Amino acid sequence: MIDNIDKYVAKKLKYYRVKFDWPLKKLADDLGVSLQQMHRYEQGTNKISAGLLYRLSKIFKIDITCFFDNFEESAIDTKDDSYKVLLIEDNPDDEYFFRKCIAEFDEHLDIYVLRDGTEVLNYFRELQDTSVRLFSQPDIIFMDLNIPSANGFELLNDLKKRPVLNGVPIIVLTSSVNEEDASKSYLLHANGFIRKSFTFKEYSEQLNIALNYWIKAAGLPHHEQMKELA
Repeated sequence: MIDNIDKYVAKKLKYYRVKFDWPLKKLADDLGVSLQQMHRYEQGTNKISAGLLYRLSKIFKIDITCFFDNFEESAIDTKDDSYKVLLIEDNPDDEYFFRKCIAEFDEHLDIYVLRDGTEVLNYFRELQDTSVRLFSQPDIIFMDLNIPSANGFELLNDLKKRPVLNGVPIIVLTSSVNEEDASKSYLLHANGFIRKSFTFKEYSEQLNIALNYWIKAAGLPHHEQMKELA
């Protein structure tokens, strides 16, 4: 779902591309996306993921927060009651399936996607080092074990050890039927383990049960509350 901040970021993307005289085709090639996709990013019709925004900030050699400069505080404040959901998933079909399954959840969810291990590590390194304000730590993470440039278990172990993620539940999503994968995930302190169902109804029920538990039954605190307690 595209909201006001997504549209604002899209305008900022075009502003910086033009300012630095970066041809749209070159930027698309640098990011490894199609020219049509870059058009959609600049038009604000496709959401720019946290990982992609991080890569853009490195290409333009600017701080990631520059994409949010002068965004009205009132618009930011309207998002205080939303929960930030980070999905670590490289398969666009699985991402679409995930979004569709939780589209009707009755709390407002902001979904961000990182698509490979390098993006994940860079993102949290940037977060921990510079305290990026608008892409702060998520409230809950869903991660596939099979992603490019990382071993899923090693990545899970790394994330669980990061102080910036203290109190943030991490739910493993996998198509694996290996029982050892579940055991290993829990030994690495995963907060849940969900096998991806091939049926929409079953997968939707699994994801919504997890969200209902963490957000409602368990009383998941927002990350801002966690900062105040730290």
